[in-house]
Amino acid sequence: MGLSLLFSSLLAATAQASAVVRATTSHTVKVDGQEYACKCFPGDSCWPSTEAWSKLNMTVEGNLRSVTPPGNVCFKSFKGQSTYNAEKCTETTANNLVAAWVVKDPTHVMWPFYTNNTCDAAANQQDKDCTIGYYPEYVIIAKKKEHIIAGVKFARENNMRLVIRNTGHDFMGRSTGRGSLAINTHSFQDINFIKKYTGAGNWDGGAVTVGAGVMFRDLYPLAFKRNVVVIGGECPTVGIAGGYIQGGGHGPLSGFHGLAIDNVLSFDVVTANGDFVTANSEQNPDLFWALKGGGPSTFGVVTSLTVKTHPEIPTIAMLLNVTSSNPEKFWKGVTHFRQVANPLANAGMYVWFAIRPGTLTIQPIVGLNMTRAEFDKVTQPLVDRIRMDEIPFRIEVREFKTFYEMYDYAFAKTDDTGGNQSLMGGRVLVQEDFEKHEDEILAAIKNIIDTGNIYAGHVVNPGHRVPNSDTPAHPAWRKAASADIYIVPVKAQMTVTERKTAEDTVTNALGKPLRDASPNSASYVNEGDVNEPEWQEVYWGSNYPKLLELKKKYDPKGLFYAKATPGTEDWSEILDGKLCKRV
Repeated sequence: MGLSLLFSSLLAATAQASAVVRATTSHTVKVDGQEYACKCFPGDSCWPSTEAWSKLNMTVEGNLRSVTPPGNVCFKSFKGQSTYNAEKCTETTANNLVAAWVVKDPTHVMWPFYTNNTCDAAANQQDKDCTIGYYPEYVIIAKKKEHIIAGVKFARENNMRLVIRNTGHDFMGRSTGRGSLAINTHSFQDINFIKKYTGAGNWDGGAVTVGAGVMFRDLYPLAFKRNVVVIGGECPTVGIAGGYIQGGGHGPLSGFHGLAIDNVLSFDVVTANGDFVTANSEQNPDLFWALKGGGPSTFGVVTSLTVKTHPEIPTIAMLLNVTSSNPEKFWKGVTHFRQVANPLANAGMYVWFAIRPGTLTIQPIVGLNMTRAEFDKVTQPLVDRIRMDEIPFRIEVREFKTFYEMYDYAFAKTDDTGGNQSLMGGRVLVQEDFEKHEDEILAAIKNIIDTGNIYAGHVVNPGHRVPNSDTPAHPAWRKAASADIYIVPVKAQMTVTERKTAEDTVTNALGKPLRDASPNSASYVNEGDVNEPEWQEVYWGSNYPKLLELKKKYDPKGLFYAKATPGTEDWSEILDGKLCKRV
């Protein structure tokens, strides 16, 4: 049934459940001697009434939905409604791994660990009840800014946890939250190209204004038709205006044009007060600065943004796969690859890679606006070293007239996946650490691989041609060699103890050796460990104090919450998911 379950019946079910405990439940609690002031939660006396939800539904023109986990069709029932459907269960289980399908569900996420997996389709437990886990309770499928404004005001006035969700392409659990109201912005699909920009920002080249829901798979082809490029990521189902750009945003063009935030000209945004404002270099300039990498779902709900476009450029791509069952040979190949990170980054190149036991996949090395001779000069030393050590490899080099044709060949058709039962950590490795701590970094990578995980990343230096930029991004980005991640597979169904152990493994057993090996490096806000120690310093460095002050200015009561973002130091999820602040 999914979200098609009758809205009214679920409202009634929620109201009945709340009524049982309203007389004795307060939204102020004490745990282990510490007092917390909590967001209103289902069952609390402050939880909105059925009438309040119905009124909100009318205000947003019928676009409020009670959330039903997509896996409910593989379970006996959900909130008293029979839900099992064998045919739909098979369909849902198959599509759960397809990113494009996940995008269409208003609250599903591509990495579902943080939903608690209590209604996982793959479990196919037709004799058990589906429970909502850490999904939101309700979602507004916003179609216009007034719907967002209504949702923001409702959450603020009722002291509710608010979640902003676009495509669900989120590695760190920031697009979901138990007991919350979600606002889905994926319906904002307008795209308007501008040949000569005349607005704020000291830019008179081309630009494009895009709605919050636009994905790169839709934007890139339209840019190509106009012979321009837009700075964005390689994954097709990432939305440009959501967490991607609010976290910084890197991609295949970053060695040539900088981070995505270096190319933003203006935001339209709904603030915590429910005001709809424009933020650029002339209007609300401090908010503009904060939105350019200060954290996803932190300073407001972006409805649209305007970014620079640049002329198309010829591009070369090298696909290089190294495989060996001989561990010594294999790690020699990995070492050779890591040793050329600095030269590749300093040539403005971009490299996507993944390391698994016995396999190093480099797909591709991207050379932007380079002649073949220039490209070979940078890449040939790597090929020569691998060949000299007789390490098995396959190589393919192609030249393209445009960046988009390269992207369509190397990235667009690979797509990305949904339903990943994994956790993530990450590190933005600077060139100094590669120079001084190469052995330690390689040992940390080997530790990650040898314990059954995946190490991947992107050789990139946004500072190659944009060495300085007025954004909150960690200064390490301007000295970067590689923005890396490590992926740790986990079980779908885990006990609380198992979940904590898995998160501890990511942070300490795997993350600490990498942090220790790269003392001058940082981490990427969108591709890191959400439990990162000292996250304020690791994600934003010297820019964090200013971000914290702006958070207090624009959202003093903490309406917008995304873990490990400015202003969330005193907030915790306690009592099985209730969002509370220490007092």
